[in-house]
Amino acid sequence: MNRLQLQQFAVCYLVYATNYFARKPLSVVRGDLVRNEVLDVQTISIVETGFLLAYAVGQFCVGAALVKIGRRRYAALSMIVAGTSCALFAVNAAQRDGSTVLTVALWSLNGLGCAGLFPLLSGAMAPFWPAAQFGSVLGLWTTCQQLGGVLGGALPAALLSVPVATSAWWAIATGWTGAFVLPGIICALAGVILYVFLLEEPAALANGNTACTANGMGKDKSKGVTKVTEATEAPSFGDIVMLPSIINLGGAYFMIKLVRYTLMFWLPFYLMDWLNYSAGSAALVSSLFDLGGVVGSVGGGFLADKVFPGKRATVLACLCLCTGAAVAVYVQICTLGLVTNAIAIAIMGALVAGPDSALGGAATQDLCVRSGLASNPAACTTASGVVNGMGSVGSVFCSLVTTFVFQTYGWPAVFAFLGTLCVLAATLLIRPAMAETFDKQKCS
Repeated sequence: MNRLQLQQFAVCYLVYATNYFARKPLSVVRGDLVRNEVLDVQTISIVETGFLLAYAVGQFCVGAALVKIGRRRYAALSMIVAGTSCALFAVNAAQRDGSTVLTVALWSLNGLGCAGLFPLLSGAMAPFWPAAQFGSVLGLWTTCQQLGGVLGGALPAALLSVPVATSAWWAIATGWTGAFVLPGIICALAGVILYVFLLEEPAALANGNTACTANGMGKDKSKGVTKVTEATEAPSFGDIVMLPSIINLGGAYFMIKLVRYTLMFWLPFYLMDWLNYSAGSAALVSSLFDLGGVVGSVGGGFLADKVFPGKRATVLACLCLCTGAAVAVYVQICTLGLVTNAIAIAIMGALVAGPDSALGGAATQDLCVRSGLASNPAACTTASGVVNGMGSVGSVFCSLVTTFVFQTYGWPAVFAFLGTLCVLAATLLIRPAMAETFDKQKCS
């Protein structure tokens, strides 16, 4: 990487990881909120649903907002809004007579702030690398989701153990309120850092920038490099939705996101309920799902860029099928011992992370290149927002669907359902895979 590439990658990586500081506190502090009678279980469920709905809606709107206010302002504002609303959520909830509507609204505003960051930041990096390398770069970058999840959960957990201060001013920064306030402040400050250091594509690459030109940026897209010149007019949302295969990518992401979120959030409970693990053991073993995801994110990008170049959708379809097979095998072997169970969980995490990290990023970018929109940042960001938005709708249904299937048919049915979703996701990727094959044959 040259200096500009390293700066852009580092800023986007650290900022997106820091965004989890605003997203994770509620899941960590949930037990304390119920135990201290701050919020009941039903209210927390409504709050979480509000977050997920706002997150999904925000991703569909990211392209239009980008055109209005620009990428750097939009991304920085998103971080500041997410961090501020996270802190204010705790301040409002701490007032025992605080408004429930305001509590839901503040956490939903947090979701709206977090919504656009993935398409905004992945889109900010795209012009700085040749298209043939961007999948591998994005695979490495998406490991910030796992790092952010770990740090975003560890900080509130550590703050919970800090004794509550006696001073009224400091009390808000300690205990369960501090688990929201301090991470929220860090997230908001990261937004300021982003505004200062994030590079805008036209400004950074214009005027014959030799560092960028040496790496292929600014060249014609026929040589496999994303162009960064500004398009004269941005396609409408309807035009983006009508792009060939974009609904296929979004539908596949809907299913993969539902699979990943179900495994990520429900594995600890499954290990305790079905396999009689202790809470500590379940948390430790299930964390290997995220650890496997780090390997899978990098490995998926490497396979698509280096081993099977120009075949990203085909690679992702195969990974979806492998994930389905791994889920089906897991439910049969999870009783064979701790080591076997841990390895199987890590493998599932690695396999599902490949499609999860690429469908809303590199695969969508490939679609934009094939559609002649690589030179239009707003169009690429809107396309990424549509695919990520459809994926986020899957996360909204995660708890509802899993609870219904589990309570009605039992745990084996849950894993059968997840395996079926993986197969359906692979089926939806057949069309973009065929388009890739046709383009490759035409070019040759």
